Amino acid sequence: MTSEGTDPPISKSAAKKLAAKQAKEAKKAETQARLKAEADARDADDYSKDKYGKQAICTSSEKTGRKWVEVEDLDTAMAGEEVLVRGRVHLSRVTGKQCFLKLRHRYYSVQVVYAVDDKISKQMIKYVGGCPKESIVDIKGVVVKADVPIESCSQRNLELQGMTFHVVSESEPQLPLQIDDASRPIGADGAG
Repeated sequence: MTSEGTDPPISKSAAKKLAAKQAKEAKKAETQARLKAEADARDADDYSKDKYGKQAICTSSEKTGRKWVEVEDLDTAMAGEEVLVRGRVHLSRVTGKQCFLKLRHRYYSVQVVYAVDDKISKQMIKYVGGCPKESIVDIKGVVVKADVPIESCSQRNLELQGMTFHVVSESEPQLPLQIDDASRPIGADGAG
């Protein structure tokens, strides 16, 4: 401001810079509003949002009455039964509208399959597929006999059709040592 109380005149180049800056800020605000609207629309369409996500902290203030089944105790005689299992995500792979997950507990593993239908949304498939390896998860699913033996799991003759997926303890996205790396055989020259 000058001593007379008015702003000094702005040069043409300064006016152009100011106009460009304001246009850039307006465009940025418009883009943020559009992205927020798209995210809200996706969340509104997510009909399975209560079936997946991070589990609330367990305070052990009440008994839930849930019956857990160990991965090693799963059997083809349980076909058609709903079971609740806890384990670590060993591997997850999204293919189109399906997600294949290898769940590991101790020395045993089982394949869990999630597929988009009237109860499982595309957002749930994306969440399950994006869960970091070695995260501890609770899964409710139906035991199904496998048509073809699943060679990559210890429970070869069955799989779980996943219904819910809740993360109990999420691991870091990139761990310093991966289980796959540690389980590779050492070559004859000593290199792994």
